[in-house]
Amino acid sequence: MELRLVRGVDAWWAITTRRYARLPENAVQNGRMTQEFHSRLDEMDFFATKARAFGLTVLTTTRCNLGCAYCFQNTGPAPESTFRPPRIRADSLDSQGVDDILEFTRRRMRELGRESVVLTLFGGEPLLRPDACLRLLRGLAPLGLRGAEMVSNLVLLTPSLARKLEAAGLQTIQVSFDGAQDEHDTVRVERSGRPTFDRIIANIRAAAEVTGIRWRFRVNVSATNIDTLPDLVDQLAALPLPQRATIRFGLVGDFSVGFTGALRHTGGVTDRLLTLVDRAIDAGLDVMLLGTPLADCPYCGEFGGSAGAVVNSDGTLYSCWETAGRPEWQVGTIADGYLSPELMADRWSRCDNTVEAHGETSAAQELYDLVDARILDRSRARRLAAADGLSPSAT
Repeated sequence: MELRLVRGVDAWWAITTRRYARLPENAVQNGRMTQEFHSRLDEMDFFATKARAFGLTVLTTTRCNLGCAYCFQNTGPAPESTFRPPRIRADSLDSQGVDDILEFTRRRMRELGRESVVLTLFGGEPLLRPDACLRLLRGLAPLGLRGAEMVSNLVLLTPSLARKLEAAGLQTIQVSFDGAQDEHDTVRVERSGRPTFDRIIANIRAAAEVTGIRWRFRVNVSATNIDTLPDLVDQLAALPLPQRATIRFGLVGDFSVGFTGALRHTGGVTDRLLTLVDRAIDAGLDVMLLGTPLADCPYCGEFGGSAGAVVNSDGTLYSCWETAGRPEWQVGTIADGYLSPELMADRWSRCDNTVEAHGETSAAQELYDLVDARILDRSRARRLAAADGLSPSAT
């Protein structure tokens, strides 16, 4: 299990993918946890790996109603004066495709000895195929559906559909923002060029009135929008939601066609991110860590799909949703299973939500550590009444 050590206020934080612990200053020497404190955490089962659910991500369609210029599913820049960048091949799930995915999942869970499953509905835009979303949720219930999340741009969500999705087992929706309204509406637009900010906010409000769905806001942070984000944080925190929302500040890297807003890891950027963290926590939002270790990601963390699967809408398998829909990264099919390890070796891609994706520089690592320490210190001050010493908590 991968472990990070981050210096907080008068303490150290030990961070894994699922847990964190606040340690006294003498628990770390020369950048390493002492054997004494490692043993104490081990006795508290801090490093224990519980039986995990099978992690399933399904792209219900690779089509999208938006034309974001930086999307990693684009294959080239949009023609001049349009909002229609070329994308990966368009595929969509039909009812037979859903049934085939359910059978594949049943078979893989049996092979791996898994007794429960967690689902991520992905796209394209998954709400372009609400029937497939509902059929997947309902079909996975007998297999032990333990959690279900949707990653959506939310433009197509209605109160009626939100109720149906929740009744079928959907628990969380993640929606992305690209800055406050003016900045967002220059980036996250329909393929006709129509802005989306007001409709997204209205759809969140409407769904929150009729469901208990949890909300996770991903705020894409770039060089062009970072100064607009305090206003966005205030607006998101003011939404009347059934329970506390989660926010993640995601640093947008230069990994897609036509993107020019990558952030440099400077002290000025770190200071602005720390201010955003403080503002979000003060406003009542739960802030996710920037650099959580992803060595045990249920999709790409274990080679060969031994912990989960990413399934494209045409039935092909990928290691990560960021490579889905690109034939050169295909690692198998739901009909035939995974390719041989030799054939998969050069196609198995890992998650990019780590410091390595942002330059592998000391400045990047320092930014992640400073911001995550602030998140943990401030969150502990707000939510925990724990005494000094070891205090493991689930993230």
